[in-house]
Amino acid sequence: MQEIEKSPQPLSSDSIRSGLSLVQKTIDGNGYAFTKLCLNKAALNDISFLKNFKFLRHVDLNNNLISSIDALENMRHLVTLNCSSNQIKEIPSFISNLEYLQLLDFSCNNISSVSLSNMERLVMLNLNKNAIFNVKIDEMKSLVEVDLRGNSLKSTPLINAEKLTHLYLAQNQIQEIKDLNLLPSLTHLHLRENQLSNLGGMEACVSLEYLNLRQNKISKFSVLDKLSMLPRLKHLVALGNPMSTEEIYRLETLFRLPFLDRIDKDNVLDEDKEELEAYKTTRPGDPTEGNTVPNDSTDGQDSSNVIEEENES
Repeated sequence: MQEIEKSPQPLSSDSIRSGLSLVQKTIDGNGYAFTKLCLNKAALNDISFLKNFKFLRHVDLNNNLISSIDALENMRHLVTLNCSSNQIKEIPSFISNLEYLQLLDFSCNNISSVSLSNMERLVMLNLNKNAIFNVKIDEMKSLVEVDLRGNSLKSTPLINAEKLTHLYLAQNQIQEIKDLNLLPSLTHLHLRENQLSNLGGMEACVSLEYLNLRQNKISKFSVLDKLSMLPRLKHLVALGNPMSTEEIYRLETLFRLPFLDRIDKDNVLDEDKEELEAYKTTRPGDPTEGNTVPNDSTDGQDSSNVIEEENES
């Protein structure tokens, strides 16, 4: 919960003074104006006073009591906007019209549905810790990172962003993987603490290098076979799934995905590869499949450098 000691108050000519900075020439060239506003933890519940500040380019209003940001509609030259930790229930439609916006943060609000499109300069979008169950993010030519952790998604979201490389979806209720074919550049996918029991649809992630599946519901090793079609995958995190309790978990994972450089927190060493060769000849069968031994996996590809990736919190 946010901690605000001040009494709720509307933004005024007095309270705005401490937050204004960075005087620059206006876009129209007719004068100079403040271009940066930072008012954090100010207990603001009404920002109507901002309607006339059309030349602001950087606005940070995090940790307030704001429920409406309609006063920002005339700020056509916004580059960064941080409205995290407020009481916003809906992202207004004018946000998609802010053609210069590059960083957008609506994390820790009460948003349930997201629809954004044609924001050609947007690079980073943070929507974590809302109540989002519906997402449509379309025609984003520059977007490289989306954070949707801690929401109510039942499936991977509809995001059409050809340059997106990092997608954070931990702590949702995801049971189905779909629409990942719209993300041809995706290299890092975080799906920790969801409800996945199969990985159908994951084969579309042809550029994937890092995948976090920790604490899902994957009980069968054969589910990992879907990942055998991802030639660039080097780091897999799968602890906390039912299959990870099996004694042969690490060896069986490497047996099916021999191209991995790292499993969970440990690098794949030469000793692991030697142990894998011995395991192939004495492999007792797959206990998650009723002791039925599947066909041998194809030979692994040459490994690249180990990717150093922090576990999600």
